[in-house]
Amino acid sequence: MKDAEGRVMFLEGDRVHLRTHILADVETWHAWFNDHEVTDGMFKGLFPNTPEKQRRFFETMYDSEANLQLAIVTAAEDRLIGTVGLHGIDFFHRHADISILIGDKDFWGRGLGREALEVMVDHAFGKLSLHKVTGGMYAVNEASRRLFESVGFKPEATFREQALWRGRFIDVYKYGLLAREWFETKKARGD
Repeated sequence: MKDAEGRVMFLEGDRVHLRTHILADVETWHAWFNDHEVTDGMFKGLFPNTPEKQRRFFETMYDSEANLQLAIVTAAEDRLIGTVGLHGIDFFHRHADISILIGDKDFWGRGLGREALEVMVDHAFGKLSLHKVTGGMYAVNEASRRLFESVGFKPEATFREQALWRGRFIDVYKYGLLAREWFETKKARGD
């Protein structure tokens, strides 16, 4: 499938598609990562972001075979709403860390982040043959914790008082999902 500008969608869900980021996405990324409401409770937003820094990050991501960063776009309108990525992909030990951000606040709470996360997890286990995917979040980020748990991730570690948030130290959680757990969940759902 192609988007309105003829770009090929890399991975497809029902309501969201995942495509490679394009240079035109940099300005939107820049805005998201400078929005305190978007980055509150995340590892982002600690330093100001510039379009140049975002462009360099964009170029670095696509030059790396250890990272896969994709744009989340709505299937219906082809609207950029977020980004999802696999980071530190280790093809020998077969694991990676996953991140997700729905930066467009108009699309918060609609389940599109869950679908995008599921599409990327399915790619990680099905196509990349990874054994495990992990993700982390600040303890205060309840939305992220619920999202990861809804997809089947299990809590693996609590790093006590690991992050400074709003003037106090808070815990950081690490979650993990194994390929066999993912495929069992899919089988139980009839996918």
